Amino acid sequence: MRVLIKKHVQGVGDKGDIRDVADGYAQNYLIPQGLAEPVSAVALERIRRENKQKSKEAEQDLERVEKLASDLEGYSIEFLAKASEEGRLYAAITAQKIVSKLKKKGFPIDKQHIVLPEPIKDLGDHEVRVQFPHGLEARIVVVIGEDM
Repeated sequence: MRVLIKKHVQGVGDKGDIRDVADGYAQNYLIPQGLAEPVSAVALERIRRENKQKSKEAEQDLERVEKLASDLEGYSIEFLAKASEEGRLYAAITAQKIVSKLKKKGFPIDKQHIVLPEPIKDLGDHEVRVQFPHGLEARIVVVIGEDM
C-alpha cells in the first residue's frame, strides 16, 4: 500500500515521504496511529502547499538573519567592570551578559549564537563571533573599561 508519511517513522521515512509498505502495517499501525495516510490527490496537494509555505518561511528567515548579521558586523558594546591592578576582572563577562546587552540595543539573538570559548576576564577590546543559522556570522567588539 502506498502511504504518505505524516510524522517521522524510524525505518520507514520522514514527513512528506511517499512509501510502499505492507497493507497490514499501514492499516493496523501507521494509519491508526496518525503516522501516515493513504496516498490521494488531496493529500499530495496539501503536502505541496505545506512545502511551498516552508520554503517561503525559510527564505524570509534567511533574509531576516542576513540583515541581523550585517547590522551586527563590527558593532561595539561597552561594559564597565571592576578590575584588579593587573587588569583582571573580578566578575567575568559571559555570553549571557553580552546577549543581555545586545537585546537591550534591539538585537534579538540567543546565547547559543555567541561564540565565546571562555568568559572574558581582562580589560580591553575583545572580538567576539556571533554565529547564526544558515552559516552566517558577524563579529562584534566587546569593550571592557574599568569601573572606578
